Amino acid sequence: MIRALLLLVFALASCSETSPGSLRAQSENHPTSETCAACHSDIFESWQGSHHDLAMQHATPSTVLGDFSAAPLTWMRGDEVHTTSFRREGTKFIMRTEGDLDNQAGEDTDFPIAFTFGVDPLQQYLVETPNGRLQCLPIAWDTLDKRWFHLDPEPPVGDALHWTGRMQSWNMMCAECHSTELRKSYDEGSDSYNTTYSEMDVGCRACHGSADEHVRLARDWGVGYVPPSGSILGFEGNVDPAENELQACAPCHSRRSALTESWKPGDLFLDHFDPALLRAEIYYPDGQILDEVYVWGSFTQSRMHQAGVTCSDCHDPHSLQLKLPEGPGHNELCVQCHSEAPPISRFPTLLAKSYDTPDHHHHERGTEAARCTACHMPTRTYMGVDARHDHRMGVPRPDLSQELDVPNACASCHESDTERDDEWAAAAITSWRGADQNERTASQRTLDALLARTFAGAQTLGDSSVEERNVLFSNLQLLVDNQELPALQRATALELLADFGPASLSSITPRLQDASALVRVAAARAIRRFPQASGLGLKLREAQLDPIAAVRVAAAAPLDYERYHALNADFPSSHFDRGMWDQVLGNYAETEARWRKSLELDPDFLPAVYNLSVLLSAQGRGEQAAQLLSDALDRHPEEGELAYSLGLQFAELGRPEESLAKLTLAAKLLPNRPRIAYNLSLAHSAAGNLSAAELELRRAIAVYAEDKRSAADATYALAVLLLQSDRSSEAQALARELDNLGVPAAKDLLAELERRAKETSVPPK
Repeated sequence: MIRALLLLVFALASCSETSPGSLRAQSENHPTSETCAACHSDIFESWQGSHHDLAMQHATPSTVLGDFSAAPLTWMRGDEVHTTSFRREGTKFIMRTEGDLDNQAGEDTDFPIAFTFGVDPLQQYLVETPNGRLQCLPIAWDTLDKRWFHLDPEPPVGDALHWTGRMQSWNMMCAECHSTELRKSYDEGSDSYNTTYSEMDVGCRACHGSADEHVRLARDWGVGYVPPSGSILGFEGNVDPAENELQACAPCHSRRSALTESWKPGDLFLDHFDPALLRAEIYYPDGQILDEVYVWGSFTQSRMHQAGVTCSDCHDPHSLQLKLPEGPGHNELCVQCHSEAPPISRFPTLLAKSYDTPDHHHHERGTEAARCTACHMPTRTYMGVDARHDHRMGVPRPDLSQELDVPNACASCHESDTERDDEWAAAAITSWRGADQNERTASQRTLDALLARTFAGAQTLGDSSVEERNVLFSNLQLLVDNQELPALQRATALELLADFGPASLSSITPRLQDASALVRVAAARAIRRFPQASGLGLKLREAQLDPIAAVRVAAAAPLDYERYHALNADFPSSHFDRGMWDQVLGNYAETEARWRKSLELDPDFLPAVYNLSVLLSAQGRGEQAAQLLSDALDRHPEEGELAYSLGLQFAELGRPEESLAKLTLAAKLLPNRPRIAYNLSLAHSAAGNLSAAELELRRAIAVYAEDKRSAADATYALAVLLLQSDRSSEAQALARELDNLGVPAAKDLLAELERRAKETSVPPK
């Protein structure tokens, strides 16, 4: 049934609805989704019950799906046993679990449910706090298996990632995509929120705009009048519907940070948001999804997107259901285009071919394995039960799995069969391809492999040899300059290129004029890393005038930059970024204040710990730096980088025993880091443990067995150690090896060896 009475359709619906607590609707009178129902009843009915419609609701007996009469749920954190219980009191629902919203103590507390959050395949529950923050409880309801479960893993009470902590706040992490025209309204001074919305769920205005003029015209002219298309954002008949749809969907269906709070349908995505690039913590090096990225980042890498495929080609934009059946025995959705008679007029490059046959998918018809999505859109499960399809729509590459440890659909399906591993799958695919591999397919496979190998190597640059670094540098330049690649991949290549230092600027700077705004964003952000390079100040000032806001923010244009950080002042990362820029400008007192603010919001925000410790040490405040690192290591005893940094700091302070202990711990936690082994050997040598020092140096050298140049520092240190130990012949062999590599210090070492040889030689009688 339609919730709005059609007889009242043209009355502007009031948004006076209020929530049980601090979250409330905005006071302005605007058309709501119910207002739209009179003229668009079929669309409204399709939208009702959709994930958008049910994205967030008041907790009532009709909206709460979880069984609050169920037995308590027992769950573990390490060796600790915890229990969460559920009960209902009239129309109220209460969950009793660990946590205290006032002082974040660990006692079990009763939490009344204020809102439901989501609907399928799980429903979460929100509780209110006195400062306007809504927190997401860690116990969720599995709507498929009808059970309570814990959203593991969860850190202990007091951690920002604990459910009572800042990083589990609905206001800062989830709100703007589950409600319409949401205003977060964070007050930094009081660390509180006054969050409002126009509609609690994701309604018509979220995608089509305010519709004020649209409804006014319809009301004034009466039933039967069709307002002009310019009075509301529509998508039919657009010059570029694929791009326009993506601009509307991307703000919520992407991993991004907000630059403004003023986005409205019809605006450019990059004028209000900064999307995450293909970083190692959220994507595999070949671009497959790792962490939740909400579709945009995977889809924009796809050849489908490059060809003009749009969201509504597959999904009904109102019900959000697939337009055609998909499942075992059903590939209709894909073969509407991928067939012997594809829609040539729209996709002229699409190969006419029969795809839904065993000759193509090599599996029995009608089975799960014969689904197009089984191979080309494998799923990854988030939040315990939510299986999300990878919209990159790539081809399984078990050969890259062998080399780079990336997943592939073949191994995922056959994971229970130990004999059918990546090697078996790679051989099978090679056999299947045979003579069917045309030139375009072969070229694409080569490019895909180049990108995956290059990103994998560049993301672990510290472990690369000199020769490997040179190859990576060259390949990243090729990827940045390849205009046929998706912008997200080119921007990522550019960001990785900046890790090679000022030598990368000749490739980065021209990209400030790139046709892709996303590439310009990456270029501006990269250039900010080299403030002393000649002429870059002028380049940044030019980028600060870019027509796209994301580029201006990346270039630190004062007005846009300040607005962005004011909006995101509840994020520790925002204060950290501000501090980084203040450091570039030489405002060190402000830098310290910014980074301390980051740690005030989240004491475990490690980038601020590392950078602040370096700043303090450079200012002669080494003891403060050591204390900062020591406190962080106490909270994160398995964090090898903390142990390493603390070991180096103790060495600077002249505390050799403590330095040796922390460097030993770092080497244990990070055994494949030759630089740690090198510094540990110096600590052993200073303590007189020459045999231990030699062992660590030889371990460091062994990592670079195939690249003597990258092992030069450790080799030189070993030669000096051998010389000090009166093992001159061994030292001389290493010194000659270094001299052949062109290491300048080797000549001084050879001269010293020659001098000592003369002093110890016996004169003739």
